[in-house]
Amino acid sequence: MFWNWKVLYHKKVDTSDRVAGRLVDLIFDQIGWAIRYIRIDSSTILLQHKEKIVSSLALETVSTAEIKLHESYKMIETSEVIEQKYPLTRDIEKKLHDHYGWKYYWDLPAFSDSFGNNNFPNEYKKKYLLNTELKDSLKRFTNKKNDREKHQLELCTMLIGANVQSIDEEVGKIDDFIIDDNGWVIRYLICTITDNVLPVHRYIPTLLVTGVDMQDHHIYCSCSSDKLKAGFGPVSGSTMDREFEKRLLAYFEIEPYW
Repeated sequence: MFWNWKVLYHKKVDTSDRVAGRLVDLIFDQIGWAIRYIRIDSSTILLQHKEKIVSSLALETVSTAEIKLHESYKMIETSEVIEQKYPLTRDIEKKLHDHYGWKYYWDLPAFSDSFGNNNFPNEYKKKYLLNTELKDSLKRFTNKKNDREKHQLELCTMLIGANVQSIDEEVGKIDDFIIDDNGWVIRYLICTITDNVLPVHRYIPTLLVTGVDMQDHHIYCSCSSDKLKAGFGPVSGSTMDREFEKRLLAYFEIEPYW
């Protein structure tokens, strides 16, 4: 099922035995757009700031009312409070994974989610990782090498407001994004384009993204501005489903990830 980030934000997070807090952020991997961790604010009146990090491996179900974890509250309560700036260091990640007994996602093949599923079709890898001509045509390019020790974790909230750069011009800003809870992967970004009389929203498949630069707050796409502007956007009262995905990916000439 697909979820908009704005729907998930601040949703109640339940453990196997009690409420753990509220969802305040997600941490994603630039290699494959997989959600690696969720950030839970478990602050109380007595302790105003108390943040916990939980792997997406702990996610059990998501509903309109709550996010359910299969970990106990005690396991979360006894894990470290993360106070460092992001991105997380590998040492912190190892401590988290060892505490819970989670497997190391960086030992999995590149482009895998935390469960080991491959999120990207082979055609994507050929087109966007091996095409040097395409790389050179981009203003900037972050090369997603098959290097699991290269740290590329980012906060999902930092995506909001990021500038979207096509191969020829800047087209707009990220307003929201869509998460697939089957494997916990960011599948689509929602870009607000403001060069019209009224702002319009357009979906950008993450399969089109060739670089993420959070320092400059830019996202780089291997697509023309005209193609993005004439694309598909959210329709009021409708939801993302497989048929819509097929049309959207076909429009961008992208091989379906499934």
